[in-house]
Amino acid sequence: MKKIFLVSVLTALIVLGVTTSAPAFPVQGAAAVAQQDDAQKQEVSTPTADGMVFTGKVKQSNGQWVLVDSRTKTTYVLDDQEKAKPHQDKKVTVTGTLDLTGKVIHIAAIDDSD
Repeated sequence: MKKIFLVSVLTALIVLGVTTSAPAFPVQGAAAVAQQDDAQKQEVSTPTADGMVFTGKVKQSNGQWVLVDSRTKTTYVLDDQEKAKPHQDKKVTVTGTLDLTGKVIHIAAIDDSD
């Protein structure tokens, strides 16, 4: 008798589980998905022998020359302001190293991409 009851309950659970629209796996909230997208955007570039390669537009912000990466929506301060100045409002490729604490790129080379 207990076996019949147990089989009936299991059958009912299986039928209910299959016929409901509840997902088999938990659905992530919008905030969790946005955080994952932000984490993926933080992958800025590829390493080279000279450092990392960054692309974007040179702009002036708060009196400093910065690189604005439109793909990742990230702004980096360029450490060598004199090297950056001639590239104002131009799309560039910057090779250098990234100081993660201050989002500063230490420029090894900067070239126009246009």
